[in-house]
Amino acid sequence: MKFAVDIKKIQDDLIVIGGDNIFEGSLNKFVSFAAKSKSPAIGVYDIKDKREAANYGVVKLGRFKAIVDFQEKPKKPNSTLVAMCLYYFPKESLGLLKDYARANKHKHDATGFYIGWLRKRVSVYGFEFPGHWFDIGDHKYYKQANKRLSQN
Repeated sequence: MKFAVDIKKIQDDLIVIGGDNIFEGSLNKFVSFAAKSKSPAIGVYDIKDKREAANYGVVKLGRFKAIVDFQEKPKKPNSTLVAMCLYYFPKESLGLLKDYARANKHKHDATGFYIGWLRKRVSVYGFEFPGHWFDIGDHKYYKQANKRLSQN
């Protein structure tokens, strides 16, 4: 993200969507929720299985949907609520990417590490998506998505 922000000289609110995500629910509602908070926000989904949750960033939400805990791919998840690789960063928060890059030289490959770091510095909120979510980077979920979408 920092590379894209730097190269494109992005100075406006930023939405990041992982290309291997298929989800139901309203992107407009997510953006509206995030813009109202004027803080970073992420899309979250209840995967309903702690064993599966261990493959993702695991989220605990507190009051007003603020993220109170975030663990990247924990061995023993404390929740089934996972990050979807859907992020909203208000323009005021983009400078924190530079701070993160300076502070964490070796953890730039997973966005979840950034979210875990960020939520300790500013309020970060979670917007829970209804319906289905598929991380089609995993063959199991790719097949499920294909089956579900071919029915519609």
